[in-house]
Amino acid sequence: MKVAVFAEALWPWGEGGGELATYLYAVGLRELGAQVRVFVRRGGPPPRGLEVVELGGAGTRKFHVPPLAARRALEWADVAYFASAYWELIPLAKRVGRKAVVHLHSYEPACPMGTLYNWGAGSVCRAEERRCWSCIWHTERALGRSILRALASQAANVPAAPLFVRALRSADAAVFVSEAQRRLLVAHARDLPKSYVLYNPAPRLSYSPPAGRGIGYFGGLNPLKGYRVLLEAWRRLGLDGELHMTRAEGLRDPLRGVRVYGSLSPEELDSLYLKIWAVAVPSIWEEPFSYVALEGLVRGRLVVASKAGGLPEVLEGAPGTFLVPRGDPAALAEALERSLEADAEELGAKNREVALRRFDGLRQAEKLMRIMES
Repeated sequence: MKVAVFAEALWPWGEGGGELATYLYAVGLRELGAQVRVFVRRGGPPPRGLEVVELGGAGTRKFHVPPLAARRALEWADVAYFASAYWELIPLAKRVGRKAVVHLHSYEPACPMGTLYNWGAGSVCRAEERRCWSCIWHTERALGRSILRALASQAANVPAAPLFVRALRSADAAVFVSEAQRRLLVAHARDLPKSYVLYNPAPRLSYSPPAGRGIGYFGGLNPLKGYRVLLEAWRRLGLDGELHMTRAEGLRDPLRGVRVYGSLSPEELDSLYLKIWAVAVPSIWEEPFSYVALEGLVRGRLVVASKAGGLPEVLEGAPGTFLVPRGDPAALAEALERSLEADAEELGAKNREVALRRFDGLRQAEKLMRIMES
């Protein structure tokens, strides 16, 4: 089987969960005997063992003109696998007789911002209460983008979203990363193709028992990741311990015990994890899947997370986990305190065992291959 993977970028050149999952699936499919060629819009040197072609195209990830080479890329393949970009090629893939499989890692295309979070109400977006213009503005500004960028995003995203939904409907299959994501997205974009839920594969990470009793947070300063809720919970706790926050160099006047870092290399993350007893994932949105939570399990740490989106599915069966209502600093503070009183080494080892079994990379790649063959 020849599989053409279409992505915005590939890990490690793209840092999101979708880019990591795409890389792991590409490696897994290749190990299963498929011929895999990854077409990216941007990227650096290809990871060892993968054929990566920088396809390019004028514009941005969602709004660009694909190059003439796109048709040749589709004609080479048996299956066109759309991971995070080039959705406008889905109808072309069907016209040249290729199977089209779309893997959805966010709530795009139903939501232009990919979050389905209603900023005005401070809750999950409901189909009957959609306010895309307002939410795009709030999202762009909350992420620190300029007024001009926010206005341009409104003008481009609102009319384009239905076009991408139409393209998705022409695919042969849609793959979701959690049942929660599928339920919510289908409520906003009906008449989708045959759909499957396939949990993302676990990264191959080593295990070292915790040497410190710190709390780790890896969501950056995106408000939807719940860092403000976490800081309020930390203030309430008044502990002498440490809260380690990565990609948070813009945080002003951190509280006592808060250690702020920028983006870390894999080696730096390994060192930081030695200081971490429990990982906090205090998201306030319906997170489709969480690699931060999964990595916490794989590294053998306790995990404290919001009961929102796909997070309960990721943590299912792992004994060293604590779920709390989203946006509730008091409940989060209590759960963090309980985690610091728990046996992190014993429960963390069990968490790792559960995660490696449930999210085995080769097994997940086999499931994806069966979807492509069906």
